[in-house]
Amino acid sequence: MSLRAALERRLREPSLRDVLFDALTSLQIAELPPQGAAPEEVFRLRAEAIRRLYENERNHRDWIDVCERLTEFDELLVSWRLRHIQMIERTIGARMGTGGSSGASYLKLTLEKKIFPELWEARTMLTDNV
Repeated sequence: MSLRAALERRLREPSLRDVLFDALTSLQIAELPPQGAAPEEVFRLRAEAIRRLYENERNHRDWIDVCERLTEFDELLVSWRLRHIQMIERTIGARMGTGGSSGASYLKLTLEKKIFPELWEARTMLTDNV
């Protein structure tokens, strides 16, 4: 199998995020979004499922540990992105980046992106109830 074919196959496979929420759905912790649900609704249902996990720590400690490791992964990715931006600024300054991007200024926009935004939103939901 060529590298391109392997990459294309991988792109069609579920993401780690999808696998997490499929597992929570199969365990009846998360509910399946209605067919054709808007992305905002899917996000809300997923964040609520994570909130329920944290509210029932006694029965879901193992899944909370998984969520904590995934949150930590998000944090580490932001740290890597920040170091990457600093390296780019040191190397090319404010010049245009590869592929025609705006360089470091474009990369700075990625600092707010999360792989598991539902995990972060669930924390907000938990503190809203305090």
